Amino acid sequence: MRKLLRKSMEMAAKTIIHQIYFDDNSKKLVKDFAIPYDNTWYEGKPKQPAFENHIILDLITAGAHKDCDYFGVLSWQFEKKNSYWLKNLFDDMAKFPNMETYTFYKAHTQPNLWRVAEQWHAGIIVTAQHIFNRFNGFKISQNEMPTIYQNAHLTKSDIYEDYVQTWLQPLMEIMADTEDVWLQERLYSDTKYKSYSLNKTKLQNVTGVPYYPMHS
Repeated sequence: MRKLLRKSMEMAAKTIIHQIYFDDNSKKLVKDFAIPYDNTWYEGKPKQPAFENHIILDLITAGAHKDCDYFGVLSWQFEKKNSYWLKNLFDDMAKFPNMETYTFYKAHTQPNLWRVAEQWHAGIIVTAQHIFNRFNGFKISQNEMPTIYQNAHLTKSDIYEDYVQTWLQPLMEIMADTEDVWLQERLYSDTKYKSYSLNKTKLQNVTGVPYYPMHS
């Protein structure tokens, strides 16, 4: 039944969604039409301090987006986090056809994501600007900008690929540079992010520290 529902979704909307889970409980919340992505931790698994960004990079590199018009990678707890039922997704997309990106944050009124991030995770702007300075000199703006949290969006597959190859991959490579001591100290600072989905032991296994670091 899961395969039939997924196939129907792909044919009708040419949309592929991967949904990440990491244990039996989280797997139960993966939707029938999504492709389950097993992110269960095991001994010796590479660290993922940037969480789902590592998975997105792996999927795009593997060409998982090639056979669809729209591509997305969502958390197992997407619906809970966003108060949005995925069963409504394709009806909502049909109301605004052929958009480049579909997001889920019309309830958020703050027009600049960086300002919000700085309020919750002090030091994130200066850290990110350091990374951009090393990359291409991009200047973080305090102006209005589109809002996307948790990497939760459905985007045309060619645009998604361009984003990953042009931005995400090189930025993650910079963040992985252990010789940049200043950057590493700030990336591995405690963001004070509150979540109960991962305890300190699991966070240590996934990120290398018993809290949520700055990478994401």
